[in-house]
Amino acid sequence: MTRVSRGQLTEYSASKTSDKVALAPTEVIAEEKAVSYMDQLRARVKEIETQLHKLDADMKAGKISGDECVERRQKLKQMKDSLHEELQRMGVTT
Repeated sequence: MTRVSRGQLTEYSASKTSDKVALAPTEVIAEEKAVSYMDQLRARVKEIETQLHKLDADMKAGKISGDECVERRQKLKQMKDSLHEELQRMGVTT
């Protein structure tokens, strides 16, 4: 069983005692950082910007070819533009 409480996603194991089921946390799976949809969009934009910087560094270091860099950069830029459009529809200026 999985439950979200106080911004944390926790997995529970169930053990049956008499007619009731006792729940005990077994592990914390992930901590939710972005609370609202807008926060999630903003976080994704920042993540894409980080990926773009890493992509440039990888190309300069010779880890990927120029063609591969351009292809990945174009996809990331399209995603970033779509997220910015969504934020603008919600009335957020960036």
